[in-house]
Amino acid sequence: SCHRCHSHKIKCSGETPCRSCRKSNNSTQCVYPVRDRKVVISESYLKKLEEENTSLKRASPSTSIGIDPKLEDGPTDTTPAENDVDVREADVANPLLEEPGRNRFEKKPPKPLYLGGAACSAFGTRLRYYVKGNDSMPQPRRMVCYKHRGLLRIANTEFQLPNKTYAKMLVQVVLRFIGPDFHILQRKSFMRRLEETYTAQTHEDPVFLCRLFVIFALGELYSKKTSMTGSRRIVPGTGFFLQAMSLFQDLHEEADVDYIETLLVISFYSHALNRKNSAYTYAGLALRLSLTLGLHRNITYDKSVSPIEIENRRRVWWTVYAFDRICTSKLGHPVMLRDEDIDAPLPSLEHLSAELQEEFVDASQLVANVKLARITGSILDHIYGIPAARHESNFVRNVHKILNDLKEWDATLPNSLRLDHTKSPPYGTRPIASLRLHFNQCIILTTRTILLYVFKYNIQPAGLAASPNTTRPLSQTTIALSDACIQTARSSNKLLAQLWIDGAIATFGYFDAHYIFSSTIVLLMANILNPNEADKDAIDLAWSLLQTMADDGNLPASEYCERLALLQK
Repeated sequence: SCHRCHSHKIKCSGETPCRSCRKSNNSTQCVYPVRDRKVVISESYLKKLEEENTSLKRASPSTSIGIDPKLEDGPTDTTPAENDVDVREADVANPLLEEPGRNRFEKKPPKPLYLGGAACSAFGTRLRYYVKGNDSMPQPRRMVCYKHRGLLRIANTEFQLPNKTYAKMLVQVVLRFIGPDFHILQRKSFMRRLEETYTAQTHEDPVFLCRLFVIFALGELYSKKTSMTGSRRIVPGTGFFLQAMSLFQDLHEEADVDYIETLLVISFYSHALNRKNSAYTYAGLALRLSLTLGLHRNITYDKSVSPIEIENRRRVWWTVYAFDRICTSKLGHPVMLRDEDIDAPLPSLEHLSAELQEEFVDASQLVANVKLARITGSILDHIYGIPAARHESNFVRNVHKILNDLKEWDATLPNSLRLDHTKSPPYGTRPIASLRLHFNQCIILTTRTILLYVFKYNIQPAGLAASPNTTRPLSQTTIALSDACIQTARSSNKLLAQLWIDGAIATFGYFDAHYIFSSTIVLLMANILNPNEADKDAIDLAWSLLQTMADDGNLPASEYCERLALLQK
């Protein structure tokens, strides 16, 4: 298989380029590994080659490294054109890229330093390897940087832990509601550290304490139906979150995987406070610091790095990747990292023993979210990005391509993650419902621009002259795409209503409120284009859900209620 198919663990057709690379517009990256063949030669021929090699070494320095002496003083009139490639140049490869395995991670104190191939320091390290002929020599472990207590936040040294039994329950709530979707903690290790926190006399790890309190905050967010401070409603978990932020530190020069996990949970809870810019910033910081640790690369790990740590790094990376794309899409910002710059393997339990697998949940749902995040990047780039030369292809064709990607995602989804409409409720667990809502949101994001075009075609604002485009009939493709948007919004509305009936909707959750708002906008447009009782009832239901959530203290729901009210005026 080609390098790309091998790294993504997908079947390769063996063509050049292969079917997968063609479908994902990565034909130029379809490169197959070169396999060395074993060839039997005679001893006399081997000696002849050695003699020729000795004679070549006696030649002039310029010819020994393949430089034409006539070109050493600079270009002349006889210099070949750029398109005339010298035979000797045909086999020249970038030595910084030719051996991916040399991106190494070694677990030796102090914490390791990862540098990409373009960094001058990395270039110097590679040159040192070629000169010395030994890559096992000691490497710089950290950049020398200025440190001072004044650069740190003044952390609160006083905190109050909740009852241990209650604390464990909150962690279990988080694992149930978020665990399958995103990786935010190792189950056994985290519970062990929680026990140690309750028995320790002193606490010297503010990063873990900060993450612990955010986990408590998330646990209350998903378990409490209401929270009061005096006579005022507040978001459940706010007290724990404020305690966590009093312990938070800016460790940009000394970041590790634990710190990145802390940034992720802070971002997650910030959404519940409707602090969307803060959530976006913390997710972006987690992404940038993940790059400094090389989490996005397929790194060769030292033997001292345990399989659990390797899998944890991979899961943290792909959670960062997926969550950053989600935060980006909610604010409509451009994607900050290209998929072509990532070759980290996807999460998997296959390389872990049964005992080690107990640290993690099954990876299938995280992988499904990652694949949706990739498609989300394409949506932001090709549907909402600034038009450029590389996007001059037909807009409707771009919509079709993304919908085909979504169709393929749905077709390859494991049965365990599908809705089963023969049962009530159709979802086996709440995370499965969340995955379907995420999928529906991707379809709505892709097609609602087409629906808006149809809406503008049919609904002429008062006081404006008719557009020349309205004199041409709509194509069947355009009508079909706008209808797909409406049908998907109806599907989300029904699923959210079922979650409410089952008591499984996140009363204070950001994403449920967002999905209600997004689908209801589409239903409002559909009901104006073609008034009917079914859509009107769905809109009334969505309005009731949002209003109830807002009355309970859901801050995002309050904002969305105001926006819907403005639309209906």
